[in-house]
Amino acid sequence: MTGSAMANLSRFAPPLWRRRWFGPAALSVAAAVMLAWTWGTWPDALVDFGVQLYVPWRLAAGDVLYRDIAHYTGPLSVYYNALVFRLFGPSLRVLVLANLPCLAGIAAAIYFLTWQMAGRMAAVACGLSFILLFAFAHPMPGGNYNYVCPYEYDYTHGMLLCLACLIFLGRVLQSRRSTDAAIAGLLAGMVFLTRAELFVAVAAASGLGLLLVAIEHRESGRVAVMLSFVAAALVPVALSVGLLTLAEPLPTAVRGTLGMWPALLRGDVAHLPFYRHSMGLDHLHRSMALMMTWSGVYLAIAGALVMWAMPRRWATASSIAAATMGAALVGCFWKQVPWISAFRPLPLIALAVVIWAMIAAVRSRGDRCVAARTAMFAMLALVLLGKIFFYARIVHYGCWLAMPATMLLVAAVFGWIPATIQRAGGNAAVYLAGAAGLWGAVLAVHLMMTATAIGQLTQIVGSGGDAFRAPPWSIYVNRVVAAARQIISPDQTLNCFPEGIMINYLARRRAATPYVNYNPPDLLLFGEQNMLEALRRRPPDYILIVHKDTREFGVRFFGTDYGRELFAWIASHYQPEPLPVDLGAVPLREDRFGIRLLAPRAAQR
Repeated sequence: MTGSAMANLSRFAPPLWRRRWFGPAALSVAAAVMLAWTWGTWPDALVDFGVQLYVPWRLAAGDVLYRDIAHYTGPLSVYYNALVFRLFGPSLRVLVLANLPCLAGIAAAIYFLTWQMAGRMAAVACGLSFILLFAFAHPMPGGNYNYVCPYEYDYTHGMLLCLACLIFLGRVLQSRRSTDAAIAGLLAGMVFLTRAELFVAVAAASGLGLLLVAIEHRESGRVAVMLSFVAAALVPVALSVGLLTLAEPLPTAVRGTLGMWPALLRGDVAHLPFYRHSMGLDHLHRSMALMMTWSGVYLAIAGALVMWAMPRRWATASSIAAATMGAALVGCFWKQVPWISAFRPLPLIALAVVIWAMIAAVRSRGDRCVAARTAMFAMLALVLLGKIFFYARIVHYGCWLAMPATMLLVAAVFGWIPATIQRAGGNAAVYLAGAAGLWGAVLAVHLMMTATAIGQLTQIVGSGGDAFRAPPWSIYVNRVVAAARQIISPDQTLNCFPEGIMINYLARRRAATPYVNYNPPDLLLFGEQNMLEALRRRPPDYILIVHKDTREFGVRFFGTDYGRELFAWIASHYQPEPLPVDLGAVPLREDRFGIRLLAPRAAQR
């Protein structure tokens, strides 16, 4: 959108929108309120997040990633967190405080990028939407799906690096300076050390940006920019291999630096039912039908608001009526709306923006740099949606993979569409009032979801800097942690099957083997035979069997449906250790949660 169009549109915005401090102030207040409201509710008591605490704790104590601890993503995030633990001591609070600046950086980058793409009003709407829907959200009973305590910090760190890379690529479009290209390349190389899907997305966006630079740049400058980007992108990768080889063999360092890529190329994990469902491939026809249906709903609502805004008379009354009706539309039917499906059109929106922005950039319609920045951001959003393409949603994986595409949706609603109405001679204020009422109600519904989920977190897990809120069943986690501290000495080892490394961290008891989880994806990634051999070489002093139903992966219980060899070895070498506390039901049988402690059989001691 051109600067002149935004200038004309700004006449219809309240005076506060035209003040430079308003946007950052509004975002800061919203973030502070959400931070205070959701404090201590972000992690899950057992699933996934324990790895984000245990691995940095062990690295800070001297272990080496990939040699002493099996890990399937790049080394950047875990070593950042390990450095924090080394400097300030291990605790959940330290980890949160160290990563809140990353969250703030993401919010600032979103505000900056969407301001450049669609104007200040859209930037404020995008920033608030990110904070309320994604940053601190807790829309599901389980934790981990937020930017403060994600199930993998690679997402938080990688997203910040992706957005920063786009900012510097945008500078390249204006300055044509090799320095900016080198910084962008360095950031893209750091993304490689997080998660593969983030790197693929930023690589696609960067390639598109460099292509647009090449279209209008003279040969010498074009080559220098591209070489600077590529050479700088290789630096973090080379540094990772070099630093890891100081403590482990070169092949191990190379495999660790490659992160997820070897597993992705094998394709074993991608065929699990869980990932097919996550992408919407398990019922493809239904997924496509829902995408088309919701796209029709989007077009109908947008069309109605645009038509309402075209007459210029009765502006004030129409604005009030539009805002009221927009909010009422959601308010009356919010219980009937399947909200998890409401964002299925995001891939189509991202694709449309990529095409539109590319055409505008190539044909130089308006500001070429704005169009190019928009095209890069939209390409990032589109490629990130690849993992959930036919089942786009803002919960679960969508907390990260659908976030940029959601920002595109908000930028269109509060930036590009009202600017088009203004140019066509309509009343943008009427449209904006209706859109604000509608989107405000959508945000309110998702905040109610967070309130409902937080209300169920009645048990405090951990203590001191490690304390957080969890569901009632988590009392068994507290009990087993207390028992582990009493029974297991600090120099003894504890392994949890199939999952429970959070217990190791809270009790400050290390695992005997490099493997921290034994769920179906972990067995495919690392190999059951490798895990079994590690147990034989270094049998743990104690074992915990923790209830975990993994039906989402197509199999339910460890030892019965998968991991049979591991379970058989455990059963032949360990026996139940009675405890004076209730640890729930017998694990791995039905739907009731429970934990059991096992000690070596008399013949094994």
